[in-house]
Parts: sequence; structure tokens; C-alpha cells
Amino acid sequence: MPLSPEAPSTPTPTSGPIDRVARLKGLRPSRSVTVVSGLALLAVAVTTGVQTAGSGAGREHAAGSASADPGTAQRLADRGADVAARSQERAALSATGEQAKESAASDAAARAEAERAQELERAQEAEREAERAREAEQAQEAERQAAARAEAEQAEAERAKAQRAAGWVLPTSDYTLTGRFGNSGSRWAHTHTGLDFAARAGTPIKAAAAGKIASAGSAGAFGNRIVITHPDGTQTWYCHQSRFAKTSGSVTAGEVIGYVGTTGNSTGPHLHFEVHPGGGAAVDPGSWLAKKGVKP
Repeated sequence: MPLSPEAPSTPTPTSGPIDRVARLKGLRPSRSVTVVSGLALLAVAVTTGVQTAGSGAGREHAAGSASADPGTAQRLADRGADVAARSQERAALSATGEQAKESAASDAAARAEAERAQELERAQEAEREAERAREAEQAQEAERQAAARAEAEQAEAERAKAQRAAGWVLPTSDYTLTGRFGNSGSRWAHTHTGLDFAARAGTPIKAAAAGKIASAGSAGAFGNRIVITHPDGTQTWYCHQSRFAKTSGSVTAGEVIGYVGTTGNSTGPHLHFEVHPGGGAAVDPGSWLAKKGVKP
């Protein structure tokens, strides 16, 4: 439309209502911008919907596929059961391992205890064996000693028998020689003239050979004494007797004539024995008896 000649050619004032409307219109976006923006939003919405639909469809397809394929469902179930079984197996293996460790420790302790018990039993058996060996050795020693005593007794009996046959025997038994012929010292008033047979008081005194009792009685320092005269004239003296068994008459070799004592000058119970050939001076009784086959 052509402009009216009356239209003003200069701008109108800015304070009027028309100008405000114009300004508001100027702030609005253009139609093209609005359309483009709307199209962009629509595209985003469509894309999101498609993706959502696609995902749902995938799930529905998978579910459908699983529902449609029983083998797949079974495989999935078997795989789940296998996983669970493996988990249980691992737990069982772990528990079994702990039990195995505990069992091994218990077995080791039991073996150690059994070994200690066996060692103790071996030590005790060795001690018992040693004790048996000691007892056997002691028994053997006792047997040897008994045999030695029997032999000694047999030998003594044979010697006594031989002495009786020869006419001379030892004047006592179970003795210890405590004084010999020719000894001197504070125990004797002068040189010792006989043999001292120390023995328990009451031990029998026997005639050294056959003969006849010449005297029996107290003899001062010799105490109770018996003198026997033998067929060859030799006299034997038996001194310090506690008491007499015979005081007169004939005697045989080995006959008991009295008992060991400590009368007279005596330091203890013993038999003081002297030999006087032909009734003369005393001689060594040990040598005299040895010549007769008798050894004190």
C-alpha cells in the first residue's frame, strides 16, 4: 500500500502504548527459530523412545527367547546350580582343609605321645633286664660261694680225717691266730711261748692227739689249764679255758676237753696252746703241728 501523504516521516515518541507492543514483538523469536527448536526437541524425544522401546523389546525378545527355548533355560539353571555347587565345594574343601590340619596336628601329638610311651617302656624294659642280669649274677655268685664253702668244708673234713689217722688235729675251730711263738711286747710278760687261737667264748677245745690228762686246774697267768701227755712223752697245754669238759683219764684225738674263755692274764677269749717235747721247754707249735701234717 502507498504511503499516505499525511503520514508523518519522523519516528513517533517511545513512550506510547504502541511502542511497548512493538518492543515486545521485537523480543519474541522469529517463527523459523521456533520451528527449528521444536523439531530438535521432537527428534530427541523420538530417539529416546526408540532406544527405550529397543531395550524393552530386547528384554522381551530375550525373555521370549528363553521362554521359547527350554534348553537355554535349563542351561542357565544348570549353570546356576554348578556355580552354587562349586561354592559349596570350595566351602567344604576349606572346612576339610582345616579339619585335615587339626587331624594332622592331633595325629602328630598322638605319635609323639606314643613314641614317648615306647621310649619309657624301652627304658623300663632295659632297667628290668639289667635287674634280671644283676639277680642272675648275684645268684651265680651265691652258687659259687656255696660251692666254695662246700669244697672248703669237704677239704676240712678230709684234713681232719687225715689228721686223726696221723694222730694229730687242730685244738679248736673257727679261730683267728692272734699270737705266734716268739712274739714279744706289752701283751706278754716275756717272749710268747705258744699259739693264740682267738675264738668266741664257749668254742670247744679238743685234744690235739691221743693221750692222758696229766693235770687240770688253775695255773696262774695261764688261767684254767689242762695238760695232756702223749705216748711219745710230748705234753700239750690248753690254757685260759672258761670251764673244763674233762679233767682226768685218757683222751682221743679231737675229743672235747674244755671251752674257750679268758681266765688268767688274757686280753680276750682265746686258747693259748703250747707244745713241750718230752715235757721240756716249749717249742713252736706251728712247726710241730706242720710236721704232723696239721697246719694251723
